[in-house]
Amino acid sequence: MWEFGFFPDLMTMTSVISDCEALGDVSLGRALHGYVSRMDFYSDVSVHNSLILLYSTIGNWEEAEKIFDRIQCKDVVSWTAMISGYESNGYPEKAVKTYKMMEQEGVMPDEITIASVLSACTSLGLLEMGVKLQQLAERRGLIAYMIVSNTLIDLYSKCNCIDKALEIFHRIPDKNVISWTSIILGLRINNRSLEALIFFREMTCHQDPNSVTLVSVLAACSRISALMCGKEIHAYVLRNGMEIHGFLPNALLDFYVRCGRIGPALNLFNMQKEDVTAWNILLTGYAQRGQGALAIELFDGMITSRVKPDEITFISLFRACSRSGLVAEGLDYLNSMESKYCIVPNLKHYACVVDLLGRAGLVDDAYDFIVSLPVKLRYLGGFIKRFWIEVKGNVHAFLSGDNLPPQSKEINAVLEGFYEKIKAAHHSESERYRVNEVEDSKAEIFCGHSERLAIAFGLINTAPGTPIWVTKNLYMCKSCHDIIKFISEVVRREISVRDTEHFHNFKDGRCTCGDENYLRET
Repeated sequence: MWEFGFFPDLMTMTSVISDCEALGDVSLGRALHGYVSRMDFYSDVSVHNSLILLYSTIGNWEEAEKIFDRIQCKDVVSWTAMISGYESNGYPEKAVKTYKMMEQEGVMPDEITIASVLSACTSLGLLEMGVKLQQLAERRGLIAYMIVSNTLIDLYSKCNCIDKALEIFHRIPDKNVISWTSIILGLRINNRSLEALIFFREMTCHQDPNSVTLVSVLAACSRISALMCGKEIHAYVLRNGMEIHGFLPNALLDFYVRCGRIGPALNLFNMQKEDVTAWNILLTGYAQRGQGALAIELFDGMITSRVKPDEITFISLFRACSRSGLVAEGLDYLNSMESKYCIVPNLKHYACVVDLLGRAGLVDDAYDFIVSLPVKLRYLGGFIKRFWIEVKGNVHAFLSGDNLPPQSKEINAVLEGFYEKIKAAHHSESERYRVNEVEDSKAEIFCGHSERLAIAFGLINTAPGTPIWVTKNLYMCKSCHDIIKFISEVVRREISVRDTEHFHNFKDGRCTCGDENYLRET
C-alpha cells in the first residue's frame, strides 16, 4: 500500500494495530503508535482502543494506562480494554476498581466487560460482587452470551458454590468445550470428583474434549484413585495423537504417581526426562510418601542428567526431607541453592525449612531460624498471611500480626468467647482443641491465625445466617481448621475459606474436605 503511494486512513490503522496485537508484533506496533501520534486521526477513540489492547496483550499495562488516561470520551470498548488488560496481566484489583469507575461514569457494560470483571472477582474471591454482576447480566440479556455463562461457572466453582455453577451450566442450550471443561474442573475442586467423571462421560457423547478437559479429568481420577478411568483417558490420548499436547504428558505422569503406579509413571517419565516439571512431579510423589532417600537419589539423577532444577524442585526436596526426618540433608540443600544452582531462596523455601525443623521436634531451632531472617522476610510476604473478606460489597484485608484490625475490641471479645466455649465443650486431652498450645508454640508464632480475625469481623458485621467467605494466600493450619469447624456449629452459619491449596466449606461443625489433609498431618 505504501509502495503504491496510498496513505492509510483511520480504518487501515486500527486494522493493522489489531493485527499486531494478534501476532504479538511489538516492534511494528510501536512504530504504528509513533505514526498515528503524528496524524490527525490520533484523537479518534478507536485508535486509542486498539493501542490499549495492543499494549495490554504484550504485558505493557503502564503504556496502556497512559493511552487510556488520554482519552477524553471513553466508550465501553475503552473501559473494557483496560479492565481486561488488568485482569489478563494479573491485576484483578485494578480491574475491579476500573469497573467501579466505569459504573460511576454511567457507561453500560457489554458481555466482554462482564466476563472480564467476573474473572477478576474469581481471582479475588468476590462472590457477592459476582452475584450482582450475574443479576446485571440477567437484566441486560447478556447472560445468553457463552463467555458470560462460562465465566460464571468458573466463579461459582471457585467460590465453593458448585450448585449455582451447575444451575448456570444446565441453562446453557448449546454447551461448548469450555462450558464442559469449566464444570468438570469445578466439580473436581469442590471434592465431587465422581460427578466430574460422570459429566465427562456425558460430554463425550456430544463433543470431543480438548487437552485442558483431559487434564481436569485426570486430576479428578487422581483424587479418587480411579485407575481404570484414568487408563481409558490415557488410551484416548494415544488414539488421538494428543500425548504431546500442552500439560497432558505431565498430567498423565502425575495421575500414575498419585495412584501409586510407579511402573507406568516411570515409562512416561523416561519419555520426557528433559522437562524439569516431570522430575518435580516424581519428587513430589516421593515427598508425599515420605520417601526422602528416593527423592534425594532422584535429585542426584536430575543433576547428572544436566536438567536444571527450579524453585519447585527444592520445595519438593524440602518436603521429602521434612517427612523423612532428614534435617541435615534439607539444610544442606538450602545452603547450596544459591551457591550451586543460582536459585535465591524465597519465602516458600524458608517456610519449608521451618516445617523441616518443627517436624523433627527442633522447635527452638525453627524459632531461631525465623528470627535470623532479615526483617523484610520475617514480617512481609509467605510469613505474613493475608486474608480478605467481603462484607456488604466492600473487601476488607487482614494481616497476621495485625494488632489493630478494624473493630479490634469487638473481634477479640468474640474470639475469647469462642475459646471459652471450646474449653468448656472439650474436657479430655484427646478431644480438646489445642488453643492454648497453639497460642504458645514458637513454631507457629509467625502464623498469626488471622482468618479467625476475618471470620469474627464477618460475624459482627453481617446479619445472622449470612454465609461468610474468606480468602487467604497461604495454607490453613490444623488449629484454625478445628476452631472454624467449632464456630460454624455454634453460630449455625456456612463459613467458606479458600486457601492456597484447598476450598473449605464449614457447616454444622464439619468441613467439605473431610479433614483429610489434616488427618494425614496429625
